[in-house]
Amino acid sequence: MRVHWTPEARVQLVGIHNYIAQESPSVAKQVVQRIASRCG
Repeated sequence: MRVHWTPEARVQLVGIHNYIAQESPSVAKQVVQRIASRCG
C-alpha cells in the first residue's frame, strides 16, 4: 500500500525533523528517512 502525503503531513514531518535536529541533525535525518521508507 502506498501512502499519499498531504501538505499538512509534509509540514509535520519537517517539524519533526527540525525538532530532533536541534539536538542531533544526523539523527533527525535518519528518523525522517525511516518514517518515509515505512510509509512507501
